[in-house]
Amino acid sequence: MPTGLSSQELTKMELDTRRQVLYYVEAFRRYLKGMEQCELTMIGPSIGFRETRRIKGKSMIKAEDVLNRKKCEDGVARGGWKPEIHKDTDKMATYMDVKEGSWFDIPLGALQSDNIGNLYAAGRMISADEAAFAAVRVMGTCFATGHSAGVAAAVQAEYGEADIRKIRAELDRQRALL
Repeated sequence: MPTGLSSQELTKMELDTRRQVLYYVEAFRRYLKGMEQCELTMIGPSIGFRETRRIKGKSMIKAEDVLNRKKCEDGVARGGWKPEIHKDTDKMATYMDVKEGSWFDIPLGALQSDNIGNLYAAGRMISADEAAFAAVRVMGTCFATGHSAGVAAAVQAEYGEADIRKIRAELDRQRALL
């Protein structure tokens, strides 16, 4: 898994990604009717990371939690995306099938550091295994975990502990989907 900390790694990733973009443009011209004259007008200034380091949480979201749409009493956010695995740069993504249902819970423990008492993570930094991470790294879930991490930190600062009942009550008051 890339860390994004090495300048050599970043440079290689930038070059590989830009090369891939040019291959896509050529494929569009060659294989997609109506795209024969398409032109690339811009490439982003820097690479974005789909996956890098994550927190080691008090609990971890696992693939089976996502695939089975698991609900839990300490849920502080919802996820609804199915895992989209991007392993090989030369292949399309693999989508994992999920059980019927609209969402799965993200437990508070996946946002809490297991060894730093007042540290919370949100977005692409929450505690999840590789397959579950492929479902929780999307923007809507990142927004929801950011909201939940902020509320949890505020409750902990005010009351001295991250009481799940108080956190969920405040999230509910703020009309978060739980």
